[in-house]
Amino acid sequence: MLRFPFRTMCAALLAATACSPLAPAQAAPALLPRPAAVEAGQGAFALTGPVTIVAPAGDEAARFAATWLSHALHDATGGRFAVGAAGTAGRTIVLERAAVPGLPAEGYVLTVAPAGIRITASDEAGLFYGAVTLAQMPGAQMPGAQMPGTQTPGAGGAIAAVRIRDWPRLSWRGAMLDSARHFQTPDAIRALLDAMAALKLNTLHWHLTDDQGWRLEIRRYPRLTAVGGWRRSPVSGPRGDGAPYGGFYSQAEVRAIVAYAAARHITIVPEIEMPGHARAAIAAYPELGVTGRDPGVATDYGVLPWLYNVDDHTMQFVRDVLDEVMELFPSTFIHLGGDEAIKDQWRASPAVQARLHALGLRGEEQLESWFIEQGGRYLAAHGRRMIGWDEILRGGLPPSASVMSWHGVDGALAAARAGHDAVVAPEHLVYLDFLQGGPADRLSGGRYQPEAIAGITGFDPAPASLAPEVSRHIIGVEAPIWTEYLTDGHAVQQAAFPRLDAVAEAGWTPQALRAPADFTARLAVEVLRQKAAGLPVSDAPFAVALTARPAPAASGGAAAIVTMTTQSGYGAIRYTTDGSVPTASSALYTHPVHVGLQAPVTAATFLPDRRMLAAPTTIRAADAIWTRQSDALTACPGGEYSVRIPRTPDAASDTASSRFFSIDPNTACWAWRAAPSGATQVAVTVVPMAWSFMQPGEKAAIRRYPVSEPDGVVIVRGAGCTGPDLARLPLPPMTAGGPAVTARGSLPADGGTPRDLCVITASRHPGAPYAAVADITLSGTPQGALSGAAGR
Repeated sequence: MLRFPFRTMCAALLAATACSPLAPAQAAPALLPRPAAVEAGQGAFALTGPVTIVAPAGDEAARFAATWLSHALHDATGGRFAVGAAGTAGRTIVLERAAVPGLPAEGYVLTVAPAGIRITASDEAGLFYGAVTLAQMPGAQMPGAQMPGTQTPGAGGAIAAVRIRDWPRLSWRGAMLDSARHFQTPDAIRALLDAMAALKLNTLHWHLTDDQGWRLEIRRYPRLTAVGGWRRSPVSGPRGDGAPYGGFYSQAEVRAIVAYAAARHITIVPEIEMPGHARAAIAAYPELGVTGRDPGVATDYGVLPWLYNVDDHTMQFVRDVLDEVMELFPSTFIHLGGDEAIKDQWRASPAVQARLHALGLRGEEQLESWFIEQGGRYLAAHGRRMIGWDEILRGGLPPSASVMSWHGVDGALAAARAGHDAVVAPEHLVYLDFLQGGPADRLSGGRYQPEAIAGITGFDPAPASLAPEVSRHIIGVEAPIWTEYLTDGHAVQQAAFPRLDAVAEAGWTPQALRAPADFTARLAVEVLRQKAAGLPVSDAPFAVALTARPAPAASGGAAAIVTMTTQSGYGAIRYTTDGSVPTASSALYTHPVHVGLQAPVTAATFLPDRRMLAAPTTIRAADAIWTRQSDALTACPGGEYSVRIPRTPDAASDTASSRFFSIDPNTACWAWRAAPSGATQVAVTVVPMAWSFMQPGEKAAIRRYPVSEPDGVVIVRGAGCTGPDLARLPLPPMTAGGPAVTARGSLPADGGTPRDLCVITASRHPGAPYAAVADITLSGTPQGALSGAAGR
């Protein structure tokens, strides 16, 4: 047994909220998610020299955890960590399976002492999570702390003495991956699983079927993938050249992915959508639909009206598919969808109406509930459980159902009060396909912007105010990654991280220990770990946003004033004005900087230990004052600047030629707040997007603008986006996915005062493509700037 000289920080170690945060001077490790209870010790365990990781003989799960830990510690320190058996002499890290009184499932005790390290857990998951925590500790001191002997990753070092007793708050800690809209390679899915495991996330909800693709091989119905797995439009394919787009996972690939996840203690919960989002399946087998017609695999996004039929043949199809799904996925839960089922075809079908009345149901909502319950009962008969989106509540919750609530948390609470388990996944907080902010668009007006990660940080999925009989049915939290606009695995990961880090903490850490400032400090270290692991994590919380404005005439030779901010407000901003990359010794930003119009200003954030936290951002004041790209614009009043999309639906996200554009799908309007005064000319570059965002019934909600021009027009307006027009710039005919077009015109005088500009694209033709603003360039003489500081 290890002897450990503890410096006790907690009065009652077994209490979930027993440990208060350790101050930086006490060298608390920057662990994420934050452990339930931490005690600091004396001294440190040196990672230099031979260290053996010991796993119990014959315990394959423990040996996997030991092997995983050896690789992780090597990556963090550069050292070598052999995996050995009990009785190994020398300095050891011991993994042991043993009962720990009072420790919940998936919990562990991690003890670090100068003589050795021990991880103890009663179950396989807890042992692995203890290894995950230990792997975070080299080089992971809280910024500003001096953890004894600890070095940055790759430099050896030591781990400070500490004892951690830890366990998860919720049993379902998950992410949802949509592979139906865009297909990810098996390697990309494994990369996501690795990143999830490092955050102690334990559930991947895998969305495998939808209108735009059926991705799961079903032996009994080969056309589901041969036909339903592929779509084609004039602009489909990664290059937008009309190539077929799609793919599917063979059953052998699925088994391999499921096993890969299971080794990392991640359960994959498959989703097979029903009765809506069924167009790809109906394209493969038209008899499964209400009309009997082949609608083709969908190439547009939105909510489509194609529902499964409700006859015996279709219900047998559902059972056949579920048989093979259960063969492939050992998960207790199977997700049956149940969302966004437009009932128009059911209402119009005499056969469906006859079935509805024969079943004694009172309407289409109850018919949907009946349909879902057929699947739920079939799963229950095979020892499985059904879960569905919260729309299944509308027709009366099927007895076998659990609920995943995406319309806020009300659906979860309604299900929990009725005695059903529920997972919370509120759209407005944890849908990771929405913008998470960045240096340029941090001031966006959309409700999903800009502080999405801060919203998750403050989100409590199971408030203490809930009655115990309700709270016990809130089993988890999940962040969906829908992929209408995320075209490949790279885009998925960049959208998911670091926000998924905040979801992991919400599912694991006791609510009383969660504090935004503390989380942000630990997140900074975690982001560097993720980058070192090759994860394309977004810099959004820590990247520097640079803005410039003309300097007053009395500025002593400077022509512009540059302001620097970050979304999180965390980290020291350092900058240069000579074109060089900032270092930890560069000038510290404390107040707006006066520079020349052509001076390159480059800035980056740094941790107190001198590590660069986010990639540098560079501007030239002349460009920054007079030009705005779409990412630097904001939503018009009443709009939601919520997504970034490529020009064509399947364009790869990680190539130099790809460019994404920030838009509000409901109104083609962009705002430039406090545009510089003195502008007399404007040039607006627009790109005709090859996208259809909504279906005919929904398009009535899109804001329209009156157009008298023969084709399209760019309308420039002042504050509030209401008249009068400052300029109307005619556009030529444009083809979806076609080349960019620049419209130019004059602006009236502004009287020397900065003004808000709204730029609207519109067309008189209902079928015209959505014209996204790529950039806006003003020109003139900025008021107050020195002579010669004219815009381009």
